[in-house]
Amino acid sequence: LYLRLYPEGRHVDVAMRRILERAAWWKQRVETRFGFDPAAECKDITPLLGTLRFGLGSARHPDRAKAVGLIDEIRWRCQRP
Repeated sequence: LYLRLYPEGRHVDVAMRRILERAAWWKQRVETRFGFDPAAECKDITPLLGTLRFGLGSARHPDRAKAVGLIDEIRWRCQRP
């Protein structure tokens, strides 16, 4: 929500760094070799990822595209059978 309301705000760098850190962690986590069960876990995180991606929409940060890409990959992995 912060990025949506204040796309050039004082804390955008911190918010973006945290998003990138968590997205990278989730990207690794959503592989079945780590015991990830898409049927059980994706139903909880997919709506949150959509909200987060929407929030990044107006952010003006050099890493915005990278964050959106990570989120999209996590969502894609959740949609795989």
